[in-house]
Amino acid sequence: MAVIYINDRAVWLHRRQGSKFWQFSVDQGKHWKTTKRITKKAAREWLIERFEGEVGPSEKADLPFYQYAQVEFNNYAMAREASGRPLSANYIKDGKSYIERFIQDDPIGMQPTRSITPGDFEDFGTRLLQKNQHRKTSVERSLEIARLVLRRGWKRKELRHNPTEGIEQIRVSHRERSIYTPEDLNKLFKKDVWETGDFTPWQDEYDYVAFILAVCTGMRRGEILAMEWPAVDFERGIITVGKALGKDGRLGETKGRKIR
Repeated sequence: MAVIYINDRAVWLHRRQGSKFWQFSVDQGKHWKTTKRITKKAAREWLIERFEGEVGPSEKADLPFYQYAQVEFNNYAMAREASGRPLSANYIKDGKSYIERFIQDDPIGMQPTRSITPGDFEDFGTRLLQKNQHRKTSVERSLEIARLVLRRGWKRKELRHNPTEGIEQIRVSHRERSIYTPEDLNKLFKKDVWETGDFTPWQDEYDYVAFILAVCTGMRRGEILAMEWPAVDFERGIITVGKALGKDGRLGETKGRKIR
C-alpha cells in the first residue's frame, strides 16, 4: 500500500489480492474505487489527471499519526503473513478498531508522526486513561498498538527516533479471577439434573452441557461452539479440538493454532 499526495490530498493506492486493477481511497481506506489501471505507474498517472494536480513527495513520517498507524499496522500484518506467522483475524480487526477509536480521536492522531516526542506519547497515554476509566484494558491494548507502529517506524528508518523509548509501558490492574471450589461446582452442576429436568441456574440442557464441558476440558467458548460430532470419540473418552468460532462468526483455527 502506498500513500501519494495530490494538491495536498492524501490518496491511498493498493491492489487487492486476486484483482488485476489498482484501487484508490481518499478517506484513509474506508472506501475504495478502481482506477482500472493494471500497473502502479499507470494508476498514479491516472490519479494525477483525475485530481488535476501534481504528486508531491510521499513521506510517510509527515502523515498524521492516525493515518501512519493505519498504514504501518497493515504493513505489519502483511509482513507477518509473508513470514508464515500470520496474525489472527480478531487481532487485526481489534488493532484497526483501537486505532480508529483511541488514536484518531486524540490530539496526537492529527500530529505529524515525525514530530511526536516521548513526552507526547506519555501525555497520550495519560489522556486515554483519564477519559476511559471503565475501558482500561482497551486503553492498554491501544497503547501497545501505538508502540508497535512507532517502534517499527524507527527500526525502518522512517522516524529519526523512537518516541516510546524510556516511557514506561502502562499495565492496568485486572480483577483477580475467582476459582471455583468442588462445593461450588456441585451446586452449579447437580448430579440428578437429567432425572429431575431442573437445569437451574442454567437456561436449559444446552446451556448446562456447554458450561460443564468448559469446566471439565478447559475448552474455550469458540472451540465449544465450533465442535462437531466427528471430533468426539466416546470409546476413548477423547475430544479432538482443532477449530474455533471467531467473534466474527467465522470458523477458523484455535487460538494456539494447534490440534489438541
